[in-house]
Amino acid sequence: MVPRWSPRCFLPLAAALVIPCPEAAATAAATTTLSPVTIQAMTGNPIASYDRLQEGRRSFERHHALAPSAQLRFVTDDSVHDTAPDLRLQFLSDQQQLDIPLDHHKSFELAPPIPALRHARLLANRPPDTLQIHPLVRNAADDPLDTRLGNLRLECEVSWSIGKSSAPLWMHAAFAMAGGVCHSSRIQVDLYSPRAILSVTLSEHGRSATFKAGRNRHDYQLPLYDKHWSDQALVHFQPIPTVTPSP
Repeated sequence: MVPRWSPRCFLPLAAALVIPCPEAAATAAATTTLSPVTIQAMTGNPIASYDRLQEGRRSFERHHALAPSAQLRFVTDDSVHDTAPDLRLQFLSDQQQLDIPLDHHKSFELAPPIPALRHARLLANRPPDTLQIHPLVRNAADDPLDTRLGNLRLECEVSWSIGKSSAPLWMHAAFAMAGGVCHSSRIQVDLYSPRAILSVTLSEHGRSATFKAGRNRHDYQLPLYDKHWSDQALVHFQPIPTVTPSP
């Protein structure tokens, strides 16, 4: 999402990493075409790279105190999964090609840097505008409908680290004056839920606040900046009820 100023000086930040695949690129597998992936982060659609995702991983390590038990994964949102072949992701550099193993949720973990993959592109076997990648910070033991606020604060830091290299200097300056992307009430941050939701409830010490999901039912906003809510505050996702077809 491209930032815009509002009368309240809100600056939206897309935590989602949107992956349209514009140009076709042949791979070693003659029957499969993989296309360059782009990231819609702070501005425009820069070509996704191994280096950008590693920036997110380094940010996760720097800010790990926000969520000491959490893990970082990148989750895919595949809008053509019902009709397309199995999703395939790959890093490709001048020196090395590496297929990315996906779990049953179609998410992956980024290993420590491999020198031969420096400047590698991220490729996918999907047409344009049908695939999205999002950083996701969760505890392994988390219920799918519950997490901690500290996890989401860390997720915000990861997202900004991935997108900030494409942001213009004026935007860096504006965010710094506001107190930082993930630390200011003047900056609006969209977070991502893999599951379609109606709302998100934040609760701690007997108090709670509920926030409606966005229009696409996968994005939502929370007061990450508000220190009255600790990193241990519980975040509960209210899913959209599953409709069982009539026999």
